[in-house]
Amino acid sequence: MPKHIIFDVVGTCVSFDAYFAAISRTIGSKLHAHGITAKHFGYTWMTAAELEFTFLSISESYRSYKDVMRALFYRTLFMAGVPNPRAEFTDEEREACIAGYASLQLRAELATAFERLRSAGFEVWCWGGDARGEGVEL
Repeated sequence: MPKHIIFDVVGTCVSFDAYFAAISRTIGSKLHAHGITAKHFGYTWMTAAELEFTFLSISESYRSYKDVMRALFYRTLFMAGVPNPRAEFTDEEREACIAGYASLQLRAELATAFERLRSAGFEVWCWGGDARGEGVEL
């Protein structure tokens, strides 16, 4: 019987470095003026979006993750300590930060890890959260 191993793509197979870098490039100086790092803001925003996305999905009110991120941008800035985020940050900056999330790259050590697993007899699969339940065999 073959051995299978399944990995979640986001957060496991990909690094968030491109997302954090996009935030830093786009609004990093504005965040720093409030004592907020790009990485901390990005993590807080992403985590809030994941929670909201999950709640919406299980209550049968699905919204795309990108739309949830878009909706939470200013709220997350406010909760992080920016008193009037809409006066200081723009929708264009928000979209540039979201584009950074869409630019996630595979972790450098992933290919080596997968090769070791295959050498040990595992069939490697990645799960991207597809609602149809489809995985990708690698």
